[in-house]
Amino acid sequence: MRLHLIYSSLVFSLLLAVSSQLFNDYAKTFIRQHCQKMVEAVGVSLLSRPELMNVSDITLTKYASMQQIRLRNLGGDQLHYCDGFNFPNGLTVKLTRDGRSCKISGAPLQAQATTNAYVVTANMKGRSLAVVPIEVNALVLRE
Repeated sequence: MRLHLIYSSLVFSLLLAVSSQLFNDYAKTFIRQHCQKMVEAVGVSLLSRPELMNVSDITLTKYASMQQIRLRNLGGDQLHYCDGFNFPNGLTVKLTRDGRSCKISGAPLQAQATTNAYVVTANMKGRSLAVVPIEVNALVLRE
């Protein structure tokens, strides 16, 4: 039994490390390609890279619409890209109309323990990654 527990822990750690590296590689490639297209289209580079702040723990309820959360950009100028990874189904991450921050909105469709989700944003000078810990409680019906 102990050997099985140790083996399971090692396999889980290996999978976590591989998925984290794959996420980083994908994000770097995608953002680099997206920003290159923006440079070609606009022909201007911005002054500095974006800087999103991490968000404190968020607790939501399954199927309940959340109050929109705005992740302000404390760095660079206008953002050209904003996306989320590892968010519960039903939540979306979008660029705000003014292009200066990202927003998270929606209603989660499944309960989950606290999990780190990530918001990635970019402009022509670089990218920023913010961590968003999210917990989704199951819907409780009252009698």
